[in-house]
Amino acid sequence: LFQFFIKYFQFFLFLFLEIISISWIVKESSFHQSAYINSSNQIVGSALNYYYGFTSYIHLKKVNDSLVAENALLKSHEEYSYLLSKDSSKFVLDSNKKLAYQYIVAKVISNQTTNINNYLLIDKGSKSGIKPNMGVICDHGVVGIVKDVSENFSLIISVLHSKSKVGVRVKESNFVSMVWDGYDATISSITDLPKHVKIKKNDTVYTSGQSWFYPANLMVGKIDDYGLKNGSNFYQVKVKLSTNFQALSYVYVVNSVLRAESDSLTVKLHDE
Repeated sequence: LFQFFIKYFQFFLFLFLEIISISWIVKESSFHQSAYINSSNQIVGSALNYYYGFTSYIHLKKVNDSLVAENALLKSHEEYSYLLSKDSSKFVLDSNKKLAYQYIVAKVISNQTTNINNYLLIDKGSKSGIKPNMGVICDHGVVGIVKDVSENFSLIISVLHSKSKVGVRVKESNFVSMVWDGYDATISSITDLPKHVKIKKNDTVYTSGQSWFYPANLMVGKIDDYGLKNGSNFYQVKVKLSTNFQALSYVYVVNSVLRAESDSLTVKLHDE
């Protein structure tokens, strides 16, 4: 190494003096300062762009595997659903072959997991048929509910939000609520499950279907831990979420075709 530097001493000396000269020019001239800042921003921006492309390529196989698995699931239920490739949407039919739910595929642009109130931003909006109060799911579980919509984007209230409630059921239980306690992005809680329901660790938690946000019987997670407080008639249940919020790439926005009809009847009931 020492011989290398001796051999190329003149080059390194020239390079050192050149750097000092350029730094003095940039320091003393506002024009050269502006040119330097613009050039450096362009270089940094290009580098970040290449970095993003590289990291996206690394995760491409994982994303493709997820989409292939979802397509395989759709094909295995062809009798009850069909796929609209142009709109990246699928339609699920109920037992009477009536249209029940439309699922609109969207890409996650940004995703928060470390706040008490977390949100997601997706690349589809009103132009794709998305409206506020639609549920959002992924291949592995529930994600959240649409809060605000623009023409091309939608803001989602994540399940990892202090005011988010998901109607769920465990075994023979009726509707109970799952809420996030604001600490762990992989764990949520159920506090109103009656103690007469026989549960055990790793029991599966499903959506109850008692709202139009999510279809019934979608997997939400599994029981990670549970217990009874002294004198309480309800379990304190910790649910290991099946959705990996830190690795979300694509989601499905749930559009209930029958919701408008149901809501119209509910309005009439309130008017009486």
